[in-house]
Amino acid sequence: MVVQTRSGSMDKDKQPLSEIPLDHIKLYFIDIMNDPAVISKLKTALSNTDEMADRVAARLDVRFKSLQADLKRKDDEIQQLREEIESLKNKADDNEQYSRRTTVRITGIPEAPGESAEFPEREVQKMITAVGGNAVIQRCHRVGPKNKGSTASASASSAANAPAATPRAVICQFTGQRDKRHVMDLKKSIHEKFHVRINEDLTRYRATLAFHARKLKREGKIKNTWTSDGKILVQDLSMKIHLVRKTNDLVQW
Repeated sequence: MVVQTRSGSMDKDKQPLSEIPLDHIKLYFIDIMNDPAVISKLKTALSNTDEMADRVAARLDVRFKSLQADLKRKDDEIQQLREEIESLKNKADDNEQYSRRTTVRITGIPEAPGESAEFPEREVQKMITAVGGNAVIQRCHRVGPKNKGSTASASASSAANAPAATPRAVICQFTGQRDKRHVMDLKKSIHEKFHVRINEDLTRYRATLAFHARKLKREGKIKNTWTSDGKILVQDLSMKIHLVRKTNDLVQW
């Protein structure tokens, strides 16, 4: 093939490319780039490339938006499931706490080795009567595994001689909420006389919330905290009272 350039003809079929002078090759490409037909084809190719790139970008954009919508829908579903789980947990906790509405937990009653099952009930009844109270106990027993080697006296009045091992707590259920509230009103007097503590029998979850609330009180971040009928209440430094139902309710302090 003979190519005509400004420097003369260049027979590419007979002359190896390596033997063609560099200047001739430069002129050859200059001539090609000055050819209107070549320029037109290049423009068409570039235009087609741009159109193809635009189509690909448009398809990617549609796919991206679709993925974004799917992700948002999944996030919404997850959030809804979390809220439903939280609601179910709260309902289950409410039901469990309701079953404890007439029950108190007493800590500090000395535990004697081999004590009878009736001993805790007699001791609780004795304490209530000693401070002028009157309540009907439905059932009363210790909770938790027994302490090995306990040598405590079987009398609540000998709490000062209690052994190193901590006596197990006593769960005491009354016949009605009125008796339970009556005993809760007497708990300060009972504590002063017998050195035992009486608290509402809270679920594990509410007991944890009450623990964190007491910690805030010790740190001086709230004024006071207490429980009433299984509800955890907090009084802030401005004397406003708040109901605490979940951990996030305590975050503000």
